[in-house]
Amino acid sequence: MNTDFLIKEADRCVKCGLCLPHCPTYQLARDEAESPRGRIALIEGWVSGDLDADHSLLKHLDHCLLCRRCEDACPSAVNYTALMDAARASLPRTAPRWLPDTLADRGRQRMAMKLATAAVKFGMQAWFPSVVIRRLLSVAASIHDVEPRFRIILKNRYAATGVVKGEVALFTGCMGEMVDMPAIEAAIKIITASGYVVSVPPSQQCCGAMHAHAGDQQRAAELKRVNLTAFAKKGYDALITLSSGCGSYLADIPELDCPVMDAGAFIQQNGGIMELPLTEVRRKVAIFLPCTLAAMGQQKQVMALLQNLPGAELLELQGMGCCGGAGLHLITQQHTGEQLVKPLIDQLAASQAGIVATTNSGCALQLQLAAKKAGLVISVVHPLELVAEQLVKT
Repeated sequence: MNTDFLIKEADRCVKCGLCLPHCPTYQLARDEAESPRGRIALIEGWVSGDLDADHSLLKHLDHCLLCRRCEDACPSAVNYTALMDAARASLPRTAPRWLPDTLADRGRQRMAMKLATAAVKFGMQAWFPSVVIRRLLSVAASIHDVEPRFRIILKNRYAATGVVKGEVALFTGCMGEMVDMPAIEAAIKIITASGYVVSVPPSQQCCGAMHAHAGDQQRAAELKRVNLTAFAKKGYDALITLSSGCGSYLADIPELDCPVMDAGAFIQQNGGIMELPLTEVRRKVAIFLPCTLAAMGQQKQVMALLQNLPGAELLELQGMGCCGGAGLHLITQQHTGEQLVKPLIDQLAASQAGIVATTNSGCALQLQLAAKKAGLVISVVHPLELVAEQLVKT
């Protein structure tokens, strides 16, 4: 246990409470133990020996979404994410140890997809005693319904169109080819059309966020080393992500020698889409900007990109700061997630928008599952998919 770090970082919290209005779980529960300062107090109590790592303590720590909204509000600049990751690494692990590895491994993903397809087809979900497995099968079946094209093989390099402005690397993530292939294809199309070469290093792996946040620091460190070999010291103008959950985690790796940027934010920052030949959208589009995109500080760029889509009527969905689909929470904290996503689904239903644009794959799955449960017929896409759809073919 890294006791010195835990004590030092926890001591920076002055318990002022400015984080409370920004914390989604505190807004739900109105319980200090479900707030950032409350969780820090629990960690302090455990480190000092005054509290046991019992079910109650672990439950409150597990509920934290790591949305990082508290960090923006904190006057003492507490590195809350690092504190929580370090605490979870030292405390007993409550999430199944196999879960992050299953979600991060493409071979295991395909096995889960096949099992989920069979389970849904033959009504076998109830046969599994584990709530986590039943939820995993439900999510996998939803992915199969939305995105069956996970066998497409990406090239290692895509040439720029016209005058070459630079070169970027594309981070596809562990689940990118399973759930984000339309977004990946759209990003390559738009970025190359904007004058940038796109490299897709085949050796890249999962970003490691799921493992780090679940307490498996060793596996997170292994994945970090692989990705540094794939992306660092290559002279890229930026490392582009299609899922801001990955982006916010990668952006905290100091050894990366290029900026980590959401694909839409990168396009907006480097000329935008005003010069691209685009047809009019002519439909209402709901926008959900994830907490992870806010952690990257790139919400304004993505919103500006969408505002430049000709003919689009935009509605930004406002919730409690997180949709509840935060990493493993999508699988392990279904009840809390459904409470957090409900205001977004209510707004979506009232808006009558048929499409939602968001920059994080976990958020996209959460919104898709919740909308389906509410009886709404919508499609959830990455912002660059909207742009690519309107790009005039030449």
